[in-house]
Amino acid sequence: MIINKPQWISSFDVVFRVKKIVKCKKIGHCGTLDPLATGVLPILIGKATKILQFLPNTKKTYIASFKLGVTTDTQDITGSILTKSKVLINTMTCKNSLGEFIKESFQIPPMYSSIKKNGQPLYKLARSGIEVYRAARPIFVDEINLLEFNEKKGTGRFFVTCSSGTYVRTICHDLGQKLGCGAVMTDLIRTDSCGFSIKNSVDLEKIKESGREIGKILIKLDFPFRVYHKIIITKSQAFRFKCGGDLLVNRIDFKNGIESGQIFRVYDCDENFIGLGKISKQKQELAVLKAF
Repeated sequence: MIINKPQWISSFDVVFRVKKIVKCKKIGHCGTLDPLATGVLPILIGKATKILQFLPNTKKTYIASFKLGVTTDTQDITGSILTKSKVLINTMTCKNSLGEFIKESFQIPPMYSSIKKNGQPLYKLARSGIEVYRAARPIFVDEINLLEFNEKKGTGRFFVTCSSGTYVRTICHDLGQKLGCGAVMTDLIRTDSCGFSIKNSVDLEKIKESGREIGKILIKLDFPFRVYHKIIITKSQAFRFKCGGDLLVNRIDFKNGIESGQIFRVYDCDENFIGLGKISKQKQELAVLKAF
């Protein structure tokens, strides 16, 4: 299910509340959102907890609001103010500076993050006044557009499409460094995560109201893999596949042909989704990538 996470609660809190409603032991989420942030938070239930590493699309899109002339220890408006400065930035300068982020680069994660150092979350160290070395991590920004900017107030909003693991508040912070005046993120909405759109999301309150009809708002397990072609196999082949056995490609109807390394959605003869298969042309087999 896709939750439209409300503000001022953690992603863990959302998972905890959903777990109480659906009464399922296996439950997790896909991509942490800070309490300040709202928007798409995919909740994985039961077998769906196994899909995370196999998702074909790990990009995420956000609409972020920022304020120039201020820096904080958390890189967003919730933190303690470190510096304040005058802002003399025009719209074109801000837009051009944002455009410089469209590339593959390395980003230093903020201290106030859930990344662990020697088993300890960084945010716990930060709260104790301890700052440690953080290795820069590779990120990629596909698109970033300035949506609005108020030159008098030094405030604005931008849309960004980026790789998983990118800290948008760090983009705001780094924008402020580029402009020489500092900046903090003041609001964040995640509009898409790993192929799940905010258009398909539901409010947390609606989950509570659903009760026994919770199944109506669950998204099918094969939904994230719709970019792959679908194949249907026989009952005996399905049994072998679910047990981890590879299948001969000349005994499967692929309709559109195959390529080495190509991934397929695999269904049994009753069209139940049973997993993902990957073509090995060298062996002329459909190997089990993941059986569900």
